Amino acid sequence: MAIGCVVGAGIANPLGSTLPSFWAGLDSTTSVFEVTEGDEHYPPFNAARVADQSIDHGYTTRYTKRVDRFVLLAMSAVREALRNARIEINDANRDRIGLIVANGTGGWAYVEPMLRRMYADDSLHAINPYVATAWFPTAAQGEISIALGIRGYSKTLSGENLSGAIALQQAHLALEARDLDIVVVVGAEAPLTPVVHMAWQDRRIVSQDGSYSAFGELADGTVLGEGAAAIVLQRADANSSAESKVWLEGLAFGNGFSESMEKSVRALDGVSIEHIYLDGRASLEADAAEYAGVSAITDSLASNFTISAPSTRYGNAIAASFLTSVVVACLSLQKQAVVSTLGRPKQPSKGTHISAGRIAKPLTGVMVNGSDGLGQAASVIVRMSKSTQHGRNEPCA
Repeated sequence: MAIGCVVGAGIANPLGSTLPSFWAGLDSTTSVFEVTEGDEHYPPFNAARVADQSIDHGYTTRYTKRVDRFVLLAMSAVREALRNARIEINDANRDRIGLIVANGTGGWAYVEPMLRRMYADDSLHAINPYVATAWFPTAAQGEISIALGIRGYSKTLSGENLSGAIALQQAHLALEARDLDIVVVVGAEAPLTPVVHMAWQDRRIVSQDGSYSAFGELADGTVLGEGAAAIVLQRADANSSAESKVWLEGLAFGNGFSESMEKSVRALDGVSIEHIYLDGRASLEADAAEYAGVSAITDSLASNFTISAPSTRYGNAIAASFLTSVVVACLSLQKQAVVSTLGRPKQPSKGTHISAGRIAKPLTGVMVNGSDGLGQAASVIVRMSKSTQHGRNEPCA
């Protein structure tokens, strides 16, 4: 089952907010995690933040005061994805273009400082009227649709770190039903506020000591990172050159990694999987379960398959995490190289977990994993079309 053809991608990430700068950042051994400023009420915490000057949202300075930061990140990634796809939205196509957004904490970066002032000063005057349109996850869906003139089916989905996978499922259904010719799928989060961080820390999703040691001996949770990742999906029959692109297929959900990964590989049709980008929740239980999933599908993988957790380099972007890994997989196919885990992961019983910079490697298929905090998991295969597996076309940019 092919979800669609990836004709463009965009990124806004602590490592870089263009595909070239992001790819260069993925090879760095320098951590982008920095300690935030604390105060008498909230302690500082480790996090990864996108550089303000790198966010190409296109809004005026005045307009940015009306929206949450996650909207700016989403718009930046979407603008780059559409440029790379060479798609101009106009009256001839705007009704056939859709927008699916993955987000879970939208608006908190906007409203939390106001709420703190309101309670401290006991005054409603601390609340900006634009809170009404900024403090909810669907804000990016509306803002982007209005700014770019997208009039096709649109939706916002929230499912923790599975949000991006659920968004891809919705995009597939819209393309399959021929309701749309093109779907822009974007995941975006700006969760770097004290209250959001404390909420994730209470759920043991964020580490207690600020470290991100996925698959390590001392794995104790992730480190939050803001960002956005966007891809442009197109139906094969809507683009005569679709065979020269990258495909997403085999999207599968399961009660755990073993089930989702096994379901995903059943969609294989002569495609070899040489690498897996792991979810990397950085808990001993979750990491062991993901390794067990890898072992369960070893017979369906290339003999020299490798695995890694790229999020250790830029942080847990929650609803943007799955789509960020998909963009990493697209770039890996384009560059014929895989990104390693930052840290010292334990080796699995099968396969090789790489943790030594970027490694050049012939690739035709890459699997991406994701999960939520309730034990549900998702997997998808990102592959080169068969006609270009030897041509190494430019799939994303």
